[in-house]
Amino acid sequence: MNISTHWHLKAPLNRRRVLQAALSAALPAIATAAPQGWPSRPIRIVVGFGAGSAPDIMMRLFAQELARRLGQATVVENRPGATGNIAAEAVAKSAPDGYTLFYGTNTTHAINPSLYHKLPYDHIKDFQPITITGKVWNALLVRSNSPITDFRTLVAMARARPGQLSFASGGNGTSLHLTGEMLKHRLGVDIIHVPYKTGDAAFADVAGGRVDMVFANIPAAIPYVQSGRLKALAVTSLARSPLMPEVPSLNELGLNQFEVSGWGGLFAPRGLPTPILQRLSQEMTAILTDPAMVKRLDTLGAVAMHSSPTEFGKFIESETLRWREVVQASGAQMD
Repeated sequence: MNISTHWHLKAPLNRRRVLQAALSAALPAIATAAPQGWPSRPIRIVVGFGAGSAPDIMMRLFAQELARRLGQATVVENRPGATGNIAAEAVAKSAPDGYTLFYGTNTTHAINPSLYHKLPYDHIKDFQPITITGKVWNALLVRSNSPITDFRTLVAMARARPGQLSFASGGNGTSLHLTGEMLKHRLGVDIIHVPYKTGDAAFADVAGGRVDMVFANIPAAIPYVQSGRLKALAVTSLARSPLMPEVPSLNELGLNQFEVSGWGGLFAPRGLPTPILQRLSQEMTAILTDPAMVKRLDTLGAVAMHSSPTEFGKFIESETLRWREVVQASGAQMD
């Protein structure tokens, strides 16, 4: 029973007890108010990837709305490097005063903790989750004239020619690299990983026939598919993607519950005052449920999502365990 909404009084209360009850009932309302004067200066949101990346584009959309709602400038700062670790470390060591936030991803908060022998931050202890913001799913691509005509052909060839097929990615330890490792693990096949410095370089070599296949975020894949340079064999969402309705999902093709997405979310340094946390959670929920924002993210190939801080924390724990299994199975490690 919720004592703040249901009162069962067996006898009249004296004046002191009435005052105590009234004060107790008022406390939740007091606790939800942000500290007086916050925010009184610009808020900085650090992104661990470069300008023009998917995390950067999405966080700039959210920052613009946050600035309008909070009445204070909200600045996005790009600090790329070490698959997001440089930015994560900087925020982890910042004051938990609500003026420095972090746009974390499945890379910084699910994959890197298992991929690196030692991280300069603890993704659980050093961060306060605020909300997940959305997900982007991936597509499995081959060149348009590839002898791999569909997913079943790929599986048959991989089993008949162990160690002879190859898949590209934009770098060791990226979620797209590990998506390929997850596929290998589920199929029990040996496909060679070929890392590149950028996704565009990986696409170019797959289109040129130097590598057999590549996993890519669906929004990044669409231009290559539409131009006819690459073709999509499958997507990693459980159901088909509205952006590629003609392409089956791996789940549909027999890999039961195979789902891999890139996700992002907003964090603060651990120790953020509860009133500020509640205010940010409230404002981000309003932003992420706004029909205009949902539509804008949809055009970018992302699905808008939101969660409570507690729900987001539990999601991160489950994702950490899931990616730990993939990292361990792949043998991938970064220094």
